[in-house]
Order: sequence, then structure tokens, then C-alpha cells
Amino acid sequence: MTPQAPKWMSQVLLLAALYNILWGAWTVFFPDSWFDLTAATRPNYPQLWQCIGMIVGVYGIGYAAASLNPFRYWPVVLVGLLGKIFGPMGFVWALAGGVFPPAFGLTILTNDLIWWLPFGLILLATYRQFMSETILPDSPEQLAKRLQHVQVALPDGQQRILAHLSENTPVLMLFLRHAGCIFCKEALFDLSQSLSRLNAAGIETVVIMMSDMPRMQQLMADYPLAGVFALSDPERHVYKAFGLGRGGVGQLFSWTVIKRGLAAALHGHQQGMLEGDGFQMPGAVLLKNSQLVSQWVFQNAAEVLDVEAVLKAAS
Repeated sequence: MTPQAPKWMSQVLLLAALYNILWGAWTVFFPDSWFDLTAATRPNYPQLWQCIGMIVGVYGIGYAAASLNPFRYWPVVLVGLLGKIFGPMGFVWALAGGVFPPAFGLTILTNDLIWWLPFGLILLATYRQFMSETILPDSPEQLAKRLQHVQVALPDGQQRILAHLSENTPVLMLFLRHAGCIFCKEALFDLSQSLSRLNAAGIETVVIMMSDMPRMQQLMADYPLAGVFALSDPERHVYKAFGLGRGGVGQLFSWTVIKRGLAAALHGHQQGMLEGDGFQMPGAVLLKNSQLVSQWVFQNAAEVLDVEAVLKAAS
């Protein structure tokens, strides 16, 4: 389960929510007031300024939702902090070009600068909390016992016990992250392209995600992946059993990962909403008779499964 954050984090986000909603409403209903107070020229299109107020107000709703569990909804805080950093940067650029008088930037103090420290502390505490987890994979005996209780399902609803599925048959367990992850969608597409070769080699395939089963089955049907089993593991019990833990900043947000994300987007895959633990790393294992044959520990969130290595390990 996602740990509960300290109370002060929720209080900060509620204050930010209240401020954003009030500021946004003021800007929407009185778009010229701040320009008049700072002796700035009124805009020719006040609707654009009202649109900014609307966006700020909507952020407030996001902060209110994130206050329910700041550790779980840390991406909302991250996006908010980025906006509060890039906004002042844009104002400095406009100020240098003589677009606005200096007094117009006073709103940056309350809109942006005073939130840098608390938002930054929330993100730092979230990172430390999630990175403090220690993963000890199951022993072979523990793993064999656990797999006797793990059920996997086909798209048509048929279920199998994972231990029974691996009897005298190699089973590829592809650990992805969640149904909103762009790399997970790319991995499912790649799997659909390699599925015939895996089937020809007698390999059964199981996809594991933190998303719930309906979301998984909907996503897998889009590719499609008939004959591939699914396992929903929102509490990450099976991930941990195989020693798959959380990744660091470099593994999740490095330039390599960003470039791979852009490439995946250009190929038609779309990033969705975060579901589950955003720090969870992907990976893959090959089982047979409930025993670990091979394991591939991915070094970053964008790493691609080496199907040739799977086929070689299963032969």
C-alpha cells in the first residue's frame, strides 16, 4: 500500500488548492483588475488572461485531489512545481523585452515562488520514502509455494494457477508497470509482433501490471494479444517476489528515457494516467516447473525485452 504522507503535506496542498481556485476565479471574473493595479496595458483579448485564470483554478482541483495522499499523487505536485518554475522564467523573458512593467510580476511571489520550497520538500520526501524500500526476492522454496496461489487469466476469462501453467512448460512473465505507461503500451505492441515465435517455441506468456484486470484486458485487446495471460498485481506482491523494486530518478527520468518516450509517441503510443506505484521498474523472468530459469532486470523504464534471449533461454 502507498504509505501515508505527513499531515503538513496535505495541508500545504489544500492551501495551494484554495489559493489557486480563488486566484483563478478572480482572474476569470475580473480580468482587467490586475492590469489596472500594476499600471499595465490592458490586453486586447482579455479572454486569454481569463483562460490562464481557468488553468490556474483547475490546478487547484488537482492539488485538492493530491492532498488526499501526496505520496500517491506526487506527479500532480511535480507538474505544479514545474509550472511554478517555468512561469517566472517566462515573465523574466517578457520583462527583458519590455512587455510588462516590473510591478506586474508581484503576482509571481504568491502564485509561484512561495510554493517552491513546500512542493520541493514534498517531492523530496516522496522520493526518499519510495527509495527506502528493501526488496528481498523469495527463495526458490518460497517462490514455488507462492505460485501455487497466483491465478492468471486469459482475455476470455479462463483462469489458471501459475504453478500449474509452468508444469513442463516455459512461462515468460513480462512485468510491465501500468496501463497508462507509454513504454508498457509499446512493450505490448512488440509482444504482439513476437507472439507467434514465442508460441512456436512452446512458451506461454503472462503480462503483469499494477492496473486492475478490466483495464489490463481492455489494453491487451487493443493490440491484440489473444492467448496471453494477464495478472493484476496492484500491491506489487509478485513484483517483489522476483526482486523487482522501484527505480531511481536516472532510471525513470533520464534523457535516454525521455528520448525513448518521444520515439514511442511518434510511433502512435500515448501516455495515460498513472496507475499504481510510479517508481516501479519493469522486468521479465522465465519460469519452468515453478523454478526461475532466467531473469532480465531492466536498467530503465524504457528498456525493451530481448526476445532472442528469451527464446535461447527456453531452448
